Amino acid sequence: MNPRSANTRTPDALQQPRADAAHGDPAALRAQARSAAACGDRLTAVRLHIAALEFDPANAEGYFELGTLLFGTGQVDAAISVLDMAAQLAPGNPQVRHNLGLALAKCGDAVRARSELAESVRLAPNDATFLRALALLDLSLGKSTDAEAGFRQLIACDPADTAAHRNLARLSRYAADDPHIAQMEMLLHRGVLTPDAGIDLGFALFDALAKAGQYERAFDRLGEANRLRRQKFPYDASVERVVFEQMAEFFDPAYFDEIPSAGSETSGPIFIIGMPRAGTTLVEQILASHPDIAAGGESVAMTDLVRRFLIAPGQPGLSLSASAFSTETCAEMRAFYLSAVRHVAGQSPCFTDKMPLNFRWVGIIAAILPEARFVHCRREPVETCFSIHSSFFASGGNRYSHDLDDLADYYRQYRGLMAHWHAVLPGRILDVDLADVVADQEGETRWLLAFLGLDFDPRCMAFHANGSPVSTLSSLQVKRPVYGGHSDRLRPYLPFLEPLLALREDA
Repeated sequence: MNPRSANTRTPDALQQPRADAAHGDPAALRAQARSAAACGDRLTAVRLHIAALEFDPANAEGYFELGTLLFGTGQVDAAISVLDMAAQLAPGNPQVRHNLGLALAKCGDAVRARSELAESVRLAPNDATFLRALALLDLSLGKSTDAEAGFRQLIACDPADTAAHRNLARLSRYAADDPHIAQMEMLLHRGVLTPDAGIDLGFALFDALAKAGQYERAFDRLGEANRLRRQKFPYDASVERVVFEQMAEFFDPAYFDEIPSAGSETSGPIFIIGMPRAGTTLVEQILASHPDIAAGGESVAMTDLVRRFLIAPGQPGLSLSASAFSTETCAEMRAFYLSAVRHVAGQSPCFTDKMPLNFRWVGIIAAILPEARFVHCRREPVETCFSIHSSFFASGGNRYSHDLDDLADYYRQYRGLMAHWHAVLPGRILDVDLADVVADQEGETRWLLAFLGLDFDPRCMAFHANGSPVSTLSSLQVKRPVYGGHSDRLRPYLPFLEPLLALREDA
């Protein structure tokens, strides 16, 4: 790339009034911008950086700092424009290429993102931050061989990076005497680990030992990791129980008799719900391969809506009342949600919201978004629960998962609430069983698209080749064709799963 000429200017969308400070001294303006950013005043910092670039339009550092600020405030498209300028002015700066790659990945341009992140690693091959970003992007793209090599290189640079060990263990194959197992055991027993590092290594050793056929040792390591997670993310089952009971009591059949039904909509949001690890990512990838559907991923918009409108400080559970769902408030909640997800749909008539635990809010969604459709993903209960229990979740949103008794109790509550939603919203929710998708992908896909009022498109059968990054734990599975074999993974652990086995008897 050739540097831009000295008359390079900031994009039109970023033009701001010039600051009078520092009498046009760009270095002083940048210093003031850094001070403003350090104090948390990002808006002032952006304006000062733009003013500095008006006086010094060929300053790569200025574009880099401005682009990084814009990215930090969520102005991703503007950040890409500005960081592109920085990269043209300073093509050999690995930090510029790294930040540009992150911004491109955020906006979904995986091809350019990988190119920029790979260039940052080429320019600084021993930088752990650059190696980590490239490996994580490769993981999200299903490039397992590249991701594995990246995490190995990262561990070579920083052997104490326990998250890298955890990710490598997901990707690698192991024999009982694999040196990586010994390396992780040595780290675990150093005695100076943070709780997070202990959690990383516990999940990593579970994966590695399980692949090596040492199932009892693997389950012990998993138990230690989940005990640490439970300490970090305490769980009170009674709080969840109150919310589930409130939802079923408030959103009764009479409530939905008084609000408009969806009719036969063929546009709008498609909520993919269910328990985690039950096939929600697979279903979203199949749907997102259809030209009329955009993938929204695991949006927190509905959870944010509940927190903003329906939680009263100091009050247990939710604040559900007729006034909370007045015509005006429903319109306000609707606008809040659609504003939060408007970047997802683009020109597509439909978009997905794949936050599994939105199953809790089906009543709220149906009240404020009568055009919404629901796809409920199901999987054999013990497989579902053990997959949740044995998975590392980056957030603390699945607190019920760290103890088998809590997990079984939560699953029963989920199953009961879904039965309620089916009863009060007949025909609005389509159940999709993971086992059926595995057995007959085309038949299930045709059925699913028909439910949504869409024509079959053969691209849905090649969902694994759509090239979009996937940030969930299923990133590797959904970059391959559909396959079976889940129950084989479960079988060695059945002696340890008594609380979950009772779920089969309940069904």
